[in-house]
Amino acid sequence: MVDHDSGRVIWATEGKGAAAVEAFFEALGPERLAELEVVTVDMAAGYLRAIREKASHAQVVLDRFRVQKLASDALDRVRRDQWRELQGTAEGKSIKKTRFALLKNSGDLLPKDKAKLSQVAHQHGVCGAGGVAWTLYRHTSPPPPPSYR
Repeated sequence: MVDHDSGRVIWATEGKGAAAVEAFFEALGPERLAELEVVTVDMAAGYLRAIREKASHAQVVLDRFRVQKLASDALDRVRRDQWRELQGTAEGKSIKKTRFALLKNSGDLLPKDKAKLSQVAHQHGVCGAGGVAWTLYRHTSPPPPPSYR
């Protein structure tokens, strides 16, 4: 477990899953558990269940890596489906070879990536599954992770 404010590891145990989270809550004791304000957690059902049962008062923040992975996977499915549907058209051609440009953080885009994404936006606008997915993904692309020392 890591302290959100200091970035320091404050507790560790063998294993993972709900049992590890429950052991941490047990080690905190009722008074310190009541002071828990925010829990950042993987989306595993066991973790969420343990938090819901033992620390339902705490705000749950889902690990951005997992959320971003789900968004990336969904975007890639939409991109592939759109390409298959539009293959042989100008719209389909604009989608071809966009995978890596779509997955990059906006600050890491090369000029050719920006041009490719602009072409997609021009061809598809923000209408339809592809346009909506690309727009949402670009606006939810995460900032660089904090550095913990």
